[in-house]
Amino acid sequence: MTKPTIGQTKWLALLLALFFALTSVGQFLFVQRQTRATVERQLDRRANEIDSAVDYREGVDLRALDRAIVDVTDYVTILGNDDILDLGTSQRLIPRLIPDVKCPVLSDAAYSHPVDTTYTTLEGTSERWWILAKKLDGGIVVVGISALDEVQFPEQKLKENVAAFGTTIEAAQRLNAKKLDEAISAWAVITDSGQLVGGYGRIPLQFKDRMAMDSVALGDHERRVNGRTYLVLYSPLRDSSNATGRRVGTIVVPQDITTEQEALRSQVKFNATIGGTSFLLFLILSVLYSSRHEEEKRQIREAFQHYFSPQILETILREPGLLTLGGQRREVTILFSDIRSFTSLSEKIPPQQLARILQEYFTAMTDEVLATDGVVDKYIGDAIMAFWGAPIEQPDQANRAVRTAVAMIQRLKKLQEQWRADGHPTFDIGVGINLGVATFGNMGSSKRFDYTVIGDAVNAASRIEGLNKTLDSHILISDSTKQQLTIAVRTRDRGEVPVRGKEKPIRVFEVEVE
Repeated sequence: MTKPTIGQTKWLALLLALFFALTSVGQFLFVQRQTRATVERQLDRRANEIDSAVDYREGVDLRALDRAIVDVTDYVTILGNDDILDLGTSQRLIPRLIPDVKCPVLSDAAYSHPVDTTYTTLEGTSERWWILAKKLDGGIVVVGISALDEVQFPEQKLKENVAAFGTTIEAAQRLNAKKLDEAISAWAVITDSGQLVGGYGRIPLQFKDRMAMDSVALGDHERRVNGRTYLVLYSPLRDSSNATGRRVGTIVVPQDITTEQEALRSQVKFNATIGGTSFLLFLILSVLYSSRHEEEKRQIREAFQHYFSPQILETILREPGLLTLGGQRREVTILFSDIRSFTSLSEKIPPQQLARILQEYFTAMTDEVLATDGVVDKYIGDAIMAFWGAPIEQPDQANRAVRTAVAMIQRLKKLQEQWRADGHPTFDIGVGINLGVATFGNMGSSKRFDYTVIGDAVNAASRIEGLNKTLDSHILISDSTKQQLTIAVRTRDRGEVPVRGKEKPIRVFEVEVE
């Protein structure tokens, strides 16, 4: 089994971290959505209960509503777009859930003694009230008794109970309703700006701005008030006697979701901690893995930097598995070059001088191979074997090989001029190129191996190179190589030539070099 590369390990660490992050986000969004859906279902149930209690049928039966039992404390029922019908029984209302209000039946006289008045809504529903108001530090409190409650001595009851609200808005909000007489039908605590912050029952109230309710009910219904988070449902109040169930008002039902949100935030922190820890763990493992294989990379670089071009070497360093024992079959282009009459040349000059000339020659020829991202397979005495198309695919491999051969001949001419100037003997070379399917890879034993190509296509390239002596040429290429060329080179057809080891002759072409 091929072990993962360093790059793959790093990507694995990143993908795992991304998995944890996406899982955490997905889990948070799912739980958040499910929690919100559960709360919304509870709010819908409460709104339906309030809607049934109001039982609007071409108008409101106030006496029936007054006697209805609703198992919901926090709510506000609004009739039309103006009149507040009911404040529920919560006593301490959540600010800013509805627009600013006013008491339409409140007069200056109501601040000194109870006032007997009739409140008529915009749709014509009338109700007799006894109203008493008290100024507070920061607002007012309005206390009322409806005639529907049939309370004896309502004025006296109002006077006896209004003192329980204290002298400030805060004290009025903290009022314990048990201190009030049960005869008190309704009351409201309103700030100087008109914000309704406390209330109970059906005290006569209207919005200062009739159209403000429309803007309040729009948008996100999650509200942050005094450090608490509320989800508010603005549900329609409908006419149950109308076939279309036309909307006649609005039911406002809030739900405190602070605890749920804190639980979600704790979950996010937990998931973030797990995700971060996991990422850090995999990152550490990746670094350790990387350090462990730095020596392997160094050895590969030192062993192959003179055989592979930098581009191919980087590919192998990213995928060391390419150098494992075994091979793959692929179409490659093989080049052989050989020095003419090398034996006689070696007999004419001293070994040190020969070694210097060969070093200059092999260095120059290797540079030309690497310049086209070829692989220097091996040096066989005075011969060089190179190939293209592996380990990375090169669709233009034939072009690369032929350009290299031409560059080798041109580079050799410059070396010959230098050697003549230095008083050294010179030599010529022959180059043979063949394109065909071969097996490439790390071949050998577990103790000694070479990265090479083998196969009939390799043997054919070597035989073609040997034909240069017979045909008195410098560069010969096979017909399969010429067919793949897409660059402009001058070639001459040298016909079909019998090759040792091949049953059929090979058609070769001579590449002319200026």
